[in-house]
Amino acid sequence: MKKILFLSIIGGLSLHANADDTNRYAAFQNFDNQVGFGLSFQQGNFSHKSTGVPRSGGNNDAFQLSTLNLEVEKLFDLGIWMDINIGNVQTYVEPNTFLTPLGAYPYMLTMNGKFGYNMPLLKDELSITPYILLGKNANLTQPMTSTAVSTNIGATQDFYYTTAGGARVEWLINKQFMVYFDQMLGYNFAQTGIPIKYVGGSGNGLIQTSNWQTTSTLGAKFNPWQNLQIGANMFYTTYAGYDVTSFDAYNNLGYQTGVPITQMGVLMSAGFTFK
Repeated sequence: MKKILFLSIIGGLSLHANADDTNRYAAFQNFDNQVGFGLSFQQGNFSHKSTGVPRSGGNNDAFQLSTLNLEVEKLFDLGIWMDINIGNVQTYVEPNTFLTPLGAYPYMLTMNGKFGYNMPLLKDELSITPYILLGKNANLTQPMTSTAVSTNIGATQDFYYTTAGGARVEWLINKQFMVYFDQMLGYNFAQTGIPIKYVGGSGNGLIQTSNWQTTSTLGAKFNPWQNLQIGANMFYTTYAGYDVTSFDAYNNLGYQTGVPITQMGVLMSAGFTFK
């Protein structure tokens, strides 16, 4: 009898341990298994030099845009995590100027996928997810000035392929509220140089716009009741590493070719969670 009781206790403990191990992601899945629809508002600054100096004059060194987003996020039972985000620019404005980026419409669709592995640090409370990112993003480079005319050569390829690596830390405050911080470092591979056609001169030129990108995101998710999720985040991006030779060569000739150097914004979303 004692032997049967002992084996029953051992079996029960074993099953409990296996259940805990199987459900180690359950608390995080309540937030990370979700589909959300978002609206973002962003603003940034252009530079006319590879060194990051703002444009002279101050009339067209900034841009503002808004986007609509669809996000699908899934944390699998094995800890594999993915986050797919698709967005499209709805409005784009450069204050005090009529200029718009080359290829801005309709080539500003963005598609980014993050793929990582969730590692709980504190059970049902804190985790970190290292990930890689693969994506396609709009090239906001602004080559148009009063002394240089951009052409539409290769406009359909005026975008970046993006590769990146990063990590996301998630903290579960309680069963309804989560906060997270995401840090990413990536490289944007430009699919075409920006063509510049000289006015009153001869020949054309290409400016190479591939660059490094760092993005920091602080966000929160709120599940007010079953299957409903409200989210918000704010982010800050810096761009660097543009081709020094091509930018300085054109700027030395007086062509104020603008490239984004900073970008920040907020995103608000609403959606539903699933198992």
